[in-house]
Amino acid sequence: MYNFDDTLNASRPVKQNVLLAMILLTAIGVCPFGSRAYAKYGGGAGTQSSPYLIATAEQLNAIGATPSDWSRHFKLTADIDVNDLDGAAFNIIGNSNVAFSGVFDGDNHEILNLKLTTSQQFNTGLFGSVGGEVRDLGLVKPTVLAQGSSVGALAGRLYHGSIFSCYVRRA
Repeated sequence: MYNFDDTLNASRPVKQNVLLAMILLTAIGVCPFGSRAYAKYGGGAGTQSSPYLIATAEQLNAIGATPSDWSRHFKLTADIDVNDLDGAAFNIIGNSNVAFSGVFDGDNHEILNLKLTTSQQFNTGLFGSVGGEVRDLGLVKPTVLAQGSSVGALAGRLYHGSIFSCYVRRA
């Protein structure tokens, strides 16, 4: 076992002792100046017992930009106003090539002011294509302007998936 007292001693200048202490703390993983571990989305591991937590418009939009996560588990932890994206285009979750095959639990929260404008020909909605499960979610005041087929506010296409206890309302 390493004896910390042997490394730091009064005969060395204070700067050397502080530097040695920082090196040792970093080596054992306890860096006083380090940052917290990066948490994807708002936390969670994307599993059934620890779903990714979604609390902001940015986190919701990030799901659509990350097809490798479309088979994972998600849970809303707050109502989300998509106007908070400040004009950024919304990334549709799932498409005609890869359906959302995970579980999206709205936990009885609402997504407000979703605006989708696309020239995409197929599968347009918050979820472009659902092959997994979407439940307990409300959409309030969505606007969808799209060409082609399989267009909806909540889901453009349901492909061997399920949608439970969800609603869309205009006002």
